[in-house]
Amino acid sequence: MNDQRTASAIHSIWWQVALGGFLALTAHSLVEAAYLKYQVGQVTRRFEAEMEPLYSSKYAPEPARQQSPPAPLRDNQRCMQGRRFERVENGWKQINTPC
Repeated sequence: MNDQRTASAIHSIWWQVALGGFLALTAHSLVEAAYLKYQVGQVTRRFEAEMEPLYSSKYAPEPARQQSPPAPLRDNQRCMQGRRFERVENGWKQINTPC
């Protein structure tokens, strides 16, 4: 009879110890996750503050310029595949302007 009570008491204590360990590890993990989130937030804010000057309007790219339409072709010029060619004595010469 005494052995049965001892076994029952050990069994009762065992699940309480296991539950206590589980709850302690869970609480520890939550605290660690919250601290990690806090640290990552601080590092991110510091990084963004250091990078802010690089994204200011001083360094912003200029807006794209509107290109004027190409000049019309002259009588001795032809447009082939977006390239302008000019007729010369012995053939054609490519001109470096779009057509």
